[in-house]
Amino acid sequence: MVVLLGGIGMACYAGWRWLQTGQSDSALIAEVVTPWLAADARAWLARPNAWFGAHRLAAWVLQIPVFALVTFVGFLLLLVSVGDRRDR
Repeated sequence: MVVLLGGIGMACYAGWRWLQTGQSDSALIAEVVTPWLAADARAWLARPNAWFGAHRLAAWVLQIPVFALVTFVGFLLLLVSVGDRRDR
């Protein structure tokens, strides 16, 4: 529940900042993940020479805002925990 509420809070803050400035300044997954990737992976993201479909998928995922990922993961964790309680 904390992860879900954290993601929603991040989304609200990003929306509030967008309403103030008219520009989205929320962090993208690419900004968080790319520095941690190996040099080969960063080179493949910049100029793929194979696996073009996987590159399109990765490029699409990397353009998702972090708050959306956090909210989605929190929702999935909440679903898993509710399902676990029903089994008892």
